[in-house]
Amino acid sequence: MKKQSITTILVTLFLVLGTMIAMAESPVAETSALRHGPEKGSLVIIGGGTITDSIWDKIVELGGGKDKARFVVVTNAMPGKDDQYFLNAMKPLTQRVGETNVTLLGVKTISEANDEKNLEVLKHATGIFFFGGFQKRLADVYHDTLAHREFQNVLARGGVIAGTSAGATIQGSLLWRWEEVNKKRTGKLVELPIGLGFLRDSLIAQHLLARNRQFGYVGFAKASPQILCIGLDESTAVVVIKDEMEVIGKSYAALYNTGGLPFFLLKEGLRYDLNERKIITSKKETSNTETPHFDFQTSDGKTIPVYYLLPKKVDQKTKILFVMNGADRNALGNVDRFSKVPDTLNIAVLIPLLTREDYNESRYQQGNIGSKTEYSEWTFNLVDSIFVEFRKKQNLQAEKYILFGHSAGGQFSHRTALFSKSPYIGLVVAANSGSYTFLNEEVNYPYGIKDMLKHKDTILKNLSNRKVYLLAGSADTSQDDPYLPKNLNEQGLHRFERAGNFDKTTRDYAEKNGVKYNWKLIKMDGVGHSSSQTLPHLIKVISAQEK
Repeated sequence: MKKQSITTILVTLFLVLGTMIAMAESPVAETSALRHGPEKGSLVIIGGGTITDSIWDKIVELGGGKDKARFVVVTNAMPGKDDQYFLNAMKPLTQRVGETNVTLLGVKTISEANDEKNLEVLKHATGIFFFGGFQKRLADVYHDTLAHREFQNVLARGGVIAGTSAGATIQGSLLWRWEEVNKKRTGKLVELPIGLGFLRDSLIAQHLLARNRQFGYVGFAKASPQILCIGLDESTAVVVIKDEMEVIGKSYAALYNTGGLPFFLLKEGLRYDLNERKIITSKKETSNTETPHFDFQTSDGKTIPVYYLLPKKVDQKTKILFVMNGADRNALGNVDRFSKVPDTLNIAVLIPLLTREDYNESRYQQGNIGSKTEYSEWTFNLVDSIFVEFRKKQNLQAEKYILFGHSAGGQFSHRTALFSKSPYIGLVVAANSGSYTFLNEEVNYPYGIKDMLKHKDTILKNLSNRKVYLLAGSADTSQDDPYLPKNLNEQGLHRFERAGNFDKTTRDYAEKNGVKYNWKLIKMDGVGHSSSQTLPHLIKVISAQEK
């Protein structure tokens, strides 16, 4: 732990120093009353994936409109492609402004970036578009060159700089590739390149939710509050004019280290003040685009952000559903997923974020359950406490809650169903668990109960009285999962097989001990290891309880 903390400090110091160097050396560095955004012009920063029509329309609008726009498309981040490849990719742009108003620029060396013959087209441009690929290729060629200064001049003339994927990240002052984030997680010091700095003192991440990258930047953002950390999902962009940012597109942007949370999601239509680091709301209406949440304080001093979704009409019959995240702890992805739950179910959805930092596998998937811990220390007790607090906050009448978990959340949920004495649990649904606690009295916890036999009466009671559904996708058959230990073959070769084996042996255990088995296994035909594919089956289970 001490080594990791020291390394984190070193990484942070390096990054801050890198930012200071970038501001001192870059031709875009200038004295400004603004904290992050450009003095003139605008930025359109896109998280990769398919670029929506609304984003293209905004780029053209900010670039002077279809009759006046003249765009230069910077291509050298993507090696090995000919001009026709880029022209085909840029059809949404050429169709809007005309082919003659779109020029490709793919210089490969610093010398070429300083060559006057390559600068001429930039001097007349109203917009720049950075194509995706490898952002370091852009930084290596353009940083602190005459071309770099001409990019800035486009902004000074009131034009627009846009870019997608690597073309988004390059607009920040620091570059951080996902592979480098993974290296940082191992505790190795990582040297970060300097970006082109159009958005000052910033780090921009792309493909955020689509590639489960949202947690990779939390530590750096927390240690470097002076750096604006923005994450962008695919088909989503932020438009920056001076120090005001607006989200457009299909998915979400994430702001890090803001409002006491590791990060929160912002959807289309939200405006954000980069200087004050707060959402902009009009006097007439309050924005509701920030994901609703509250902070739950644990008895040992931890803070758990709890995101929640309410039905349109909350009444005395409103139910409460807890959604426990998978191993990636993608709470915000679950917010998006469960926002599609029909209002007819009349369910309030709570998604607590138990971070890896505070709740490792032992404390989360395995629930901190064991022969060396007291019942009061077991993690599932937190769900009861959050339930009671939320019910009071929202003035709800629900006496019990539904507990759902997929993957790692399924591990948490089925172990809660086995060992908890909670009077608040009404229904448990555990889906596609990676491993199970088999009721094997010859194997220790978490894979058996040899050292947990003093809780046998509770287990038998829960087998008989708890209403539990085990959901198993028939296509969830991967045998190579980096999140799982390699010694699970005795439970089954893959998740689908393990679910069947757990159900059969648990049923046999209940029969052997003379108790009714009230749990049920549901096979989800064609479903793989996907929480999105699992959601309709969860809704079906919940709906069936109403009949």
